[in-house]
Parts: sequence; structure tokens; C-alpha cells
Amino acid sequence: MSWNWLLYGTGTGLVIWLSQRVLVSRLYPERIKAAKRWVALSAALRWILSAAVLALALEEGIGSGLSAFGGLMSAPWLGILSLTMFPLPDEDGILRRT
Repeated sequence: MSWNWLLYGTGTGLVIWLSQRVLVSRLYPERIKAAKRWVALSAALRWILSAAVLALALEEGIGSGLSAFGGLMSAPWLGILSLTMFPLPDEDGILRRT
């Protein structure tokens, strides 16, 4: 059962990482108040999502909780490593591999 929670934690972590990526790409320095509001709201939603996954996993036991936590912590690394296959566009919208 711990392997399921590892997958749930990794999936949740990837969703969180992708939401951060999308949020940062849509922030504009001209609209500081809106940017602060979006950052605060999205951070709260990500924390709630992480806490919910960990709480549900811990109801089944410490092994499940540790597996979910491991998935949450390893997911950003999977996202960073995926940038070699799916690079970010530069300011002109051109995808370049480094």
C-alpha cells in the first residue's frame, strides 16, 4: 500500500510544481498587487493540497505517510529533470535546448 502513496505523493508534487511554473510565467511586474494576491492564494492552495495528501496517507500508517512525503519531495526533481526533454521557451517564445 505504501507504493500507492508514493505515486499519489509524486503526482501531487508534480501538480504543485507545474502550478508554480504556470504561476511564475504569468506574473507581470506592472501589476504588483495582483501578483501578490495570486502568489498568496496559490501558495495557500498548494499547502492545503500537500497537507491533505499527507494527512490521508498518515491515516493508513507511518509507512504510507513517509512514502507520500518522499513522493512530494522527489517530484520537483523529476520536474527539473524533465526540462531536458521539455525545455522552457525564452522571451521570444522560441524553444532552445542547451
